[in-house]
Amino acid sequence: MPRTPIGVFDSGIGGFSVLREIRKILPTQPLIYIADQANVPYGERTGDQVRSFSRAMTSFLENAGCRVVAVACNTASAAALYTLREEFPHLHIVGMEPALKPAANSTQTKTVGILATNGTFEGEPYRRLKEKYGHGIRILETPCPGLARMIEEDNPEISSHLRDWIEPMLDDNADRIVLGCTHYPLVKHLISSIVGNRAQILDPSEAVALQVGRMHAQHSSDTDLNITLAEMASVTLYTTSDPEVIRTKAEQLLWPKISALPLRWNGKVLTTI
Repeated sequence: MPRTPIGVFDSGIGGFSVLREIRKILPTQPLIYIADQANVPYGERTGDQVRSFSRAMTSFLENAGCRVVAVACNTASAAALYTLREEFPHLHIVGMEPALKPAANSTQTKTVGILATNGTFEGEPYRRLKEKYGHGIRILETPCPGLARMIEEDNPEISSHLRDWIEPMLDDNADRIVLGCTHYPLVKHLISSIVGNRAQILDPSEAVALQVGRMHAQHSSDTDLNITLAEMASVTLYTTSDPEVIRTKAEQLLWPKISALPLRWNGKVLTTI
């Protein structure tokens, strides 16, 4: 009997950080990933646009048989998570949020730095998170305009920009640096080289993957009996841009021999080509 796939979507390759962690937790589960690279980065889009894109990708994943969907994009989670849960009540939707709770609970200097997009900082989920866990600490919010696009394009100026954003937080006594966008863990090695031993870097990807695993366990009847190697490795990538570009990235960042398929925007609907 076919196994129920788990859906993951993002504006681009940032969600690979979540996809990678889901694969570790659920190695035998089919995964479907959508990258809306025609509209990346979402941090430069309006809230209405991001909700429209998110609605279409969720609908595509639902039609593909997914029952658990990870919104592997902080900006999309901030703009669309509550809307998606209302409009797709039969799906179990897991969103992203900056790791403010563990940062607030562990900081020794009572100062936490957060790297994110303006869309994340302006969203209702972040406001609630800050109200709940922000008491008694200083939160240094640093928007990183254009960083997601630079990561998508392997821009050689990434390190310089990261240094401009991170060093002021370190100088202001932040001992926890929260990565508030799924793209940012893809350059964690560059961030680590700047931070050194001055602060701890927090990435929520693993926590989100664990929540996906819990949702899957609660709402799926899949078992690991009679699973073939091909099924164990089942990952389907879709992109609204050039499939060859994301395939190359996926083989660099995830696993070898991954294929990618194109999607097309027809108005506000996604269709296969």
